[in-house]
Amino acid sequence: MSQTGSHSSTLPAQSKKVGPDYRASRTALYYSAKANETFNASRYVAVRMLGGGRYSHVWLAKDTWYVRKSLDNRPFSALTYAWTISNDSLVALKILTSDCYGAGHDIFELDIMRRITQQQVQLCSQATHVISLTDNFSIDGPTGSHECMALPLLGSDLSYQARRFPKRRIPVSVMKQITRQLLEGLRFLHETCGVIHTGIFIQEYGNCGGG
Repeated sequence: MSQTGSHSSTLPAQSKKVGPDYRASRTALYYSAKANETFNASRYVAVRMLGGGRYSHVWLAKDTWYVRKSLDNRPFSALTYAWTISNDSLVALKILTSDCYGAGHDIFELDIMRRITQQQVQLCSQATHVISLTDNFSIDGPTGSHECMALPLLGSDLSYQARRFPKRRIPVSVMKQITRQLLEGLRFLHETCGVIHTGIFIQEYGNCGGG
């Protein structure tokens, strides 16, 4: 069902445009990634852009380390090394704008994600319904350094999922489960991580295809 911290069983929709109210004035601060560009010692290969916001662009990327690890014990064949899209080897690569750190108004997103992930590791297999940090690194661009975060790939947001139902009304039984998971996620953030989530939007609630 819908959660906020696991791999998706379906690929997310095509990229969403960055809002026009701030896009023009901030264009130079974004890192101009391109399809097939590699990151972090060639571990990640950009596939396509998923979306963006005021402080970042998010790219669908293939984690080649996962591919190599999964093939370690298999006999070599050209077929096994084919670059087919597999959800297990895909990540969401979030590339922050160059003014997120060191420009006088740090957003602390990376620090918060590290804190959340640290607490999740201590809880082991207990479900938190909150997305975790898979990896992070920095890249240099024309306007400075960009912090990058590799995150689990989620599916379409709740707004998109509502289109599957008549009159875009999600059944009450489904919404009860979603609400429970949302509250459990907020409790984990507040009580365990000491993190306050200051806004909840249906566009932020991703589907992972799990239970």
